[in-house]
Amino acid sequence: MRNPIEAIVAFNQKAGLLDSEFNDLKESAYLVEEALEPYDVSYLASLFSIDETSHKSVARAIVANTSASKEPITKVVTVDKYLDAIVFAVGALAKQGLSHQDITHLLNVVTLCNMKKLTVGTDSEGKQLKPDDWVGPEEKIKAYLISKGLY
Repeated sequence: MRNPIEAIVAFNQKAGLLDSEFNDLKESAYLVEEALEPYDVSYLASLFSIDETSHKSVARAIVANTSASKEPITKVVTVDKYLDAIVFAVGALAKQGLSHQDITHLLNVVTLCNMKKLTVGTDSEGKQLKPDDWVGPEEKIKAYLISKGLY
C-alpha cells in the first residue's frame, strides 16, 4: 500500500498546486469549505450578504471576514495548525471505527480519484476542477466500509 502522504504530495505536484505561493487565508478557506460540505449553507450566505450559496463562496466569506491576528502568524504556528487539522481528521475517522490501515487505504482511494481531475486544471482560486465525467470516491468508500462491516 502506498504511503498516502506521499501520494497526496504527488497529486498536489502533478496538479500544479504547489507552484503558487502559500496563502494561509485561501488554504484556511479550503478547510472550512470541506467542513461545510454536507450542510446547507444558505443561512450563512445570507449573514454575509452573498447571493451564491455554494460552500466555496461561503467558506471564502467566513475567512475574509476574520480579523487579523494581533501576533504575527509564524511558519511554526501555520505548520502546527495544519498538522492539528490532520490529527483531528484522523481522530474523527477513528471515531467512525476506522483503523490506521483503513484510513491509509481510503486516503489512497480518494487520491486516485483526485488524480483523475488532472485533465481539467484549476479555478481562479487554484482549486482543482473536476472533469464532466469525473466519478468521486463515494461508491468505493461505501463498498470498502461495507466489506469491513463499518457501514
